[in-house]
Amino acid sequence: RISTLPEESLLLALKAGFDYHPHIGGLLFVKDDDGNTAFDVLCYEKGTEQVMSLLHQILSPNCSYPILHHVLVKAPQHGVLFMDKFPWAYYLKDHNGRTIHQAVLAAGPNAMNANKQLFASLSDEQIQEKDPVTTLFPFAAMAVGEHADLDRSFYLLRRHPSVLEKR
Repeated sequence: RISTLPEESLLLALKAGFDYHPHIGGLLFVKDDDGNTAFDVLCYEKGTEQVMSLLHQILSPNCSYPILHHVLVKAPQHGVLFMDKFPWAYYLKDHNGRTIHQAVLAAGPNAMNANKQLFASLSDEQIQEKDPVTTLFPFAAMAVGEHADLDRSFYLLRRHPSVLEKR
């Protein structure tokens, strides 16, 4: 059980997770067989404030770790909590060079639907910017995959049909 770990040991375990698995959010959002993330279990056993305090010790603005990218893709229900504690991470780019909007779009329509505020806040420039990995415009990212959202895709295309002319 996590609750029996001393705070120093838990801090070291969390830090090691970020050091060895930075591209997936330091294992915080990996789900167990019951569908619970490590973050949820930690919060249940140690308390949300204590867990967030530990994370704040590890993820300072100096480390430039894009924690919000991982939260909004893997655990959007905790988005507000993390945005409150790590507002500086909103403008960071991830290891692929993606902004937070691009990371959520690349995760698919389900992730974007879970973060409706990000969709509503897409600026004209963001709608016209290709993803650095897939090279898709946001309208195309919303139109692909098993859970494509054509209504939102067409909405973005109507806002900026000029993206069809760009090569």
